[in-house]
Amino acid sequence: MAAKKAETPEQLAGELIKASDSSPLEVTSSDFTADQGIPFEHSAFGENVSPQLAWSNAPKGTKSFAIMMEDPDATQPKPFVHWLAYNIPADMTSLRAGLSTPPRLVEPKDMLQGANSTGGTGYFGPKPPDEITHHYHFQVFALDTKLDLPPAADREAVLEAMKDHVLAVGNLVGVFVKPAS
Repeated sequence: MAAKKAETPEQLAGELIKASDSSPLEVTSSDFTADQGIPFEHSAFGENVSPQLAWSNAPKGTKSFAIMMEDPDATQPKPFVHWLAYNIPADMTSLRAGLSTPPRLVEPKDMLQGANSTGGTGYFGPKPPDEITHHYHFQVFALDTKLDLPPAADREAVLEAMKDHVLAVGNLVGVFVKPAS
């Protein structure tokens, strides 16, 4: 008889990939603070618009940034990918709120967006199916290269392409609870 698989979440991207620089990126948002509630407008129950994100402390040699927003509290898949963005230019230190969702953006130039767990591309805001508090990890990766990936790449492809290219990682966690009916 086969052993039952443990009900533990898959590791977050930032736990799977080791950075070559031990100094973390500092990730902030003007829309919410660390470990606090993500505003309703940024949820899929609301306007489903991406929050503003900013990062600092990128190491020398950074050629691009990637972002993964993941929810390890989701039932399936674990973790649930809410947003993948990559090839963000190295001279950028923030993204404005409300980015559009196509796989290739005009602004910021060269930024690509990957597939989220809904099968779409771009940002998909919090939409927990239950009334427990979910933790949303906005992970920013400083990379020593641009990723050689097409638009709409999935999590596994982005993780594989980032392997051995991550200089630093930062993580901002926001929480969200399903609104009462």
